[in-house]
Amino acid sequence: MTRSIGFLAAALLATATASSQEAAVRRVTFDDAVRLTLARNAGARVADDEVARAEALVTEARSTWLPIVTGQASYTRIEDDRSVAGRLTQRADSFGAAISASVPIVAVKNWAQSRRAEDQAAVSRAGAADVRRTLAVAVGHAYLAVIATQRQIDVVDLARRQAQAHVDYARARRAGGLGNEIDLVRAEQELGADEAQEATARLALTRAQEALGLLVSGDGPLDAAQEPAFEAAPPVPEGLDLAARQRADVVAARQRLSAADAARDDDWKDYAPTLGFLGQAFYDAPQIDPIPRWGFQASLVLTVPIYDGGLRQGQARERELNQIEAREDLGATLRQARSEVRAAADEEARAVEALDSSRRSAVAAQRALELVTTGYKAGALTSLEVTDAERTARDAATAVVIAEDVVRQARLDLLAATGRFPRR
Repeated sequence: MTRSIGFLAAALLATATASSQEAAVRRVTFDDAVRLTLARNAGARVADDEVARAEALVTEARSTWLPIVTGQASYTRIEDDRSVAGRLTQRADSFGAAISASVPIVAVKNWAQSRRAEDQAAVSRAGAADVRRTLAVAVGHAYLAVIATQRQIDVVDLARRQAQAHVDYARARRAGGLGNEIDLVRAEQELGADEAQEATARLALTRAQEALGLLVSGDGPLDAAQEPAFEAAPPVPEGLDLAARQRADVVAARQRLSAADAARDDDWKDYAPTLGFLGQAFYDAPQIDPIPRWGFQASLVLTVPIYDGGLRQGQARERELNQIEAREDLGATLRQARSEVRAAADEEARAVEALDSSRRSAVAAQRALELVTTGYKAGALTSLEVTDAERTARDAATAVVIAEDVVRQARLDLLAATGRFPRR
């Protein structure tokens, strides 16, 4: 009996400690949790950095067919004026300056490289959207896990209070000479089990809150403020169409295929000649014949690629394989998306049926507990029957919590599968 009291005291102390910690946890709504995750999570920020890097590569690629202007200046000092056969050829001090310009006129290959860089930037943006979708779904599941654990705590707390009432009544009966030791021990045993379950549920809540805070990239655990109100999921045919058109991973896969197709179509541009303009203006001081003090020169340069050691053939083969891989990836992503839509829709329908059944069972179990308790107090039933009814009622209520969580998770999965979560 002493060991049982010590166990109960430890469980109550753990519950009280958990309750004080919960009071300090900041609460956040579902929409705010998703918004903060997409703004602060390291994965989302890295994806944004990748987009910025791809856009920088676009600028680099574009520079290959834009004008380039350079300036040069020089000062030279030698030991003395130099002359040949009495004719001055170089002063001891001289200064020179020049401005050069290189302007590509026809640069088909460079234009193609620039366009490919722009396509890759679009691919990076689509990939970042897919990363954000994955993070939103993850934080959504984490948020729902917190809610489910909160509901579980409510269930075991109610069961504990009912068990406590049973203990109090059994103790009072025994003190009045109507009860016996076995009734009190059974009641205390059930109370201890409920308190242990409550302590375990509060520990699970702490872990769920920490997981939510970690995804949001906050400085501590976060608690769910309220249950999210999800929009109605579309019918399966409409969901399949939405998934193929607007789901982030499908859009990213389609963008990769589009970029690979465009790159493959540009193979011929590697063989195109380039035409460029080169111009230079200069100034020299002092002026020494026959070089003028200032002047300029201009030229057109035509470059025709003849042999490059197989570079262009290798690049063409690489683009061909990229195209094949992108096409296979798009097909697999579409199949995966459609499968997830069908599975999530079926899961939600089955979960709703299970929830309805669980709720009816819980109502019946609670009613049975009330009847058994009444019979026990009237002396018609035993304490063992009360204990069994308490366990059944607790298990039935737990089943409702689990079924409710399955419905919420399935609805989130269905909205994510159809591309309607997160909203862009």
